[in-house]
Amino acid sequence: MRPAGFIVLDGGGADYRPIRQPVAALVVPLAVVAAVTATRIVGISLREARRRRRRAGVRKPRGPAFACSECGPEAQAEAIKRC
Repeated sequence: MRPAGFIVLDGGGADYRPIRQPVAALVVPLAVVAAVTATRIVGISLREARRRRRRAGVRKPRGPAFACSECGPEAQAEAIKRC
């Protein structure tokens, strides 16, 4: 158990002085900094993901390297097996 404070006796009377915890005073500012940092990281990650998705949609889609309009699916399956 921790003491909550102490009493100071002087010529003018008694005075109660609480024991302050400096760590407790840092909790709120550190929580705010952590929240701002996390929000920034998530925002940048989402923006980057959207940018990548947009760029992927702009590229020309490529078909299969061995596709042939004259060959049927069986010939293409054989070509895959050979590779």
